[in-house]
Amino acid sequence: MPLGKISDSMSEMTRQTTGILFRQDKNLARIIYGPIRPLLACAAFMLPVSMFTGCAAVGVAASMVDDMTPRKAQYTPAEIATLVLCENYQAQGLSQIDADQVGRMVWDQMSSRTKIPMISPDTLVEARDIDRAAFSKLTVLQIAKQVKARQVIYIDLQSSATGVATGSDLMKAVVAANVKLIDVDTGRVVFPPDSEEGLPLATETPMRRAADGATRDSLRTEAMTMLSGQISRLFHDYKAGEDDRPSVTDQPLR
Repeated sequence: MPLGKISDSMSEMTRQTTGILFRQDKNLARIIYGPIRPLLACAAFMLPVSMFTGCAAVGVAASMVDDMTPRKAQYTPAEIATLVLCENYQAQGLSQIDADQVGRMVWDQMSSRTKIPMISPDTLVEARDIDRAAFSKLTVLQIAKQVKARQVIYIDLQSSATGVATGSDLMKAVVAANVKLIDVDTGRVVFPPDSEEGLPLATETPMRRAADGATRDSLRTEAMTMLSGQISRLFHDYKAGEDDRPSVTDQPLR
């Protein structure tokens, strides 16, 4: 089956994301690069796995992971005032509204699934709206102290892309981010323990058809919703088979 050419924007995202494999090792996610590129490329960034007989093992492995329950948080944060701060300086395809939406969805999941006192996203917006120019110059720690947070789940959106297969109405979206947990008192990154940049995460939507109502905006929102669930599950226990992703109907902050 001819695959056609994928759009340039998606090609770059393919290079960034198809070299990443997440493997659960007790409570710590390990990220393995390099030789696995051909295997993940076989998963067909722009086509369903089922269309590739050589990639059947990938689908089998995925179903096996879904059956593994329960699963532990990779890191359990202290039960102290926590701010979710999401920024989009690296992701040109996403706006501040998109970043706010991701932050709100992560906050919603953490509020409902943990006992951690989470600072409302409205508090963050109110602080930002007092003087946006001055706020944009604040460091993460300064922002945290302004809203009286003692730790920060910091989400640095890295990239976003939506692509369409040539000659088809099939499309999908990808979003990538770095995530870290920062202790405000010390300024130290407590998770992940071995990276100041944060843990790289990436998620992609299933293939959708324009004929079924899929649009670039709806796919981007779906990808951000999936990413939000992925981020929150770093910090709380969950069952692998359950769908605890935030609702795509959640409204972005404006």
